[in-house]
Amino acid sequence: MKKSKSSLLIKHVVTAICAVLLGNIGYSANLAVVGNGASSGPIIVSSAGTDIALGTRVRIGKFTDTTILNNSISAFRDGTSDYNSTLLALANNFVDLGTNVANYGNANQTGTGVSATQFVYNTTANLTVNGTTAARNVFNGSIANVNWSSSIGFSTPVYLWVAYNNEIGIYRDSGWTTPVSDLTALTLNLNTISNAQTGNTEILLGSYQDYASGTDLLKLEAVPEPSTGALMMVGAFGLVAMRRLRKV
Repeated sequence: MKKSKSSLLIKHVVTAICAVLLGNIGYSANLAVVGNGASSGPIIVSSAGTDIALGTRVRIGKFTDTTILNNSISAFRDGTSDYNSTLLALANNFVDLGTNVANYGNANQTGTGVSATQFVYNTTANLTVNGTTAARNVFNGSIANVNWSSSIGFSTPVYLWVAYNNEIGIYRDSGWTTPVSDLTALTLNLNTISNAQTGNTEILLGSYQDYASGTDLLKLEAVPEPSTGALMMVGAFGLVAMRRLRKV
C-alpha cells in the first residue's frame, strides 16, 4: 500500500522537528581529568620546566576547524602571530566541553586560584622529576554530570590546552573523544601521551621531556625569539631611518 502525500509530509515535518530539538539538547556524562603524574603520566609545565600557577585555566573541548587550528599554530611558531593574537584565534575556534563544573576537583584542592566554574590547576602532588622530589602544581578531578552540547558531536576528538605567561601547549590523544551517548564516561589522562608521540598529532604545540626515571614533562611552547636575520633587518631599517632624519 502506497503512503499518501499527507502522511509522508507529516513524517518529514516530525523528523525535522526532532532533529532541531535534539540539536539543542544538552547531554551529561561523567568526566575525569588526570594531570597529576598518576599512572606514570607526565605533568604539564612551562617551557623551562617550572610550575604553572594554581588557578591557571585548562581548556578542554573541540576545535571547530582544524585548518584554522594548524594555521594558528604555524603563525605562533614563525612569529607572525603574537601570544595574545594566538590566544584570540584559538578561543574563537574552540568549544569548551561541559558547563557544569561546579564540583570539579576534590577535597584536596589547594591554593587561592581554585575555580568553581572552570577546569584549572587545582592541587599539588609530590613528584620526583629528574631526581628531584618536590610538590608540583597539577590538575586532577572529576565531574559526575558534566553537561555538553550535542552540537559538539558524538565521538569527536577532544583537545586539552593551556596558556600561561606567553606560552601555549596543545595536546590530545586518539582515545580522547566526546561520549557516544549521555551514559558514556570520558577520562582525559595525560599518561596516554608519550615521548614517542612528539611531533605527531598528539602534541600539537609544546614538547615532551623524557627522563630515565621519575615523572616526565609536557612543556608549553614559548613565543619564538626573533631570528638573527630578523634582528639584522630591524637594525638596517633603523640605520635608514636615522640617515633620513639627519638629512632633514
